[in-house]
Amino acid sequence: YGVDSFAYICQSFENVFTIAVPAESPLRSINDLMTAARANPGKLTYGHAGVGTVPHLSVANLAYRTNVDFTAVAYRGEAPMLLDLIAGRVSFGSPSVGAIVGRNLRVLAVFADRRHPAFPEAPTFSELGMPSMPPGLNGLFAPKGTPPKVLATLERACERAVKSESFRAAAERLSQPIVYLNGKEFAARALTDYRYKGELIKALAIKVE
Repeated sequence: YGVDSFAYICQSFENVFTIAVPAESPLRSINDLMTAARANPGKLTYGHAGVGTVPHLSVANLAYRTNVDFTAVAYRGEAPMLLDLIAGRVSFGSPSVGAIVGRNLRVLAVFADRRHPAFPEAPTFSELGMPSMPPGLNGLFAPKGTPPKVLATLERACERAVKSESFRAAAERLSQPIVYLNGKEFAARALTDYRYKGELIKALAIKVE
């Protein structure tokens, strides 16, 4: 599938990723992390949910655009990565906010354009003046070629659902920020995201394993 394989109905929420360290880590800020990485190229390891995933690309983008050297450790999903991160077997990780609320981890920063209510003390990379990958974009799609009237009906229903108290309560419980975009806006954002990640993957010569 490609970015143009679908009709876009709406974006309903964002899946925000972080840089997090074990609670006992001596790294207490992104500045500490970058200083340690520059002093010891390749010595800091980071866990991610798999090659080409948003958390992998978020840290790879940071390293590439700030000229630091981290050693990536790929896992088959977020759950096994979290076990090693909490145990301190990797220096840091890039887990999603929803997966780490209440766990024994310290969030150094979030890959988003606003602070996350679950970790209000953690700055955004934009605040720090550093490169940031957009959060995971989540919403509703339809098969390409779906009639415009059907898409319009689904879009209106999506907007009503996102504004409902039940949806807001569920999003808050799961630590997923609600960010609604209509179909046209969602399609434009997905295309921008696709192109940005595509250029990064080519620059870093990332290949499917």
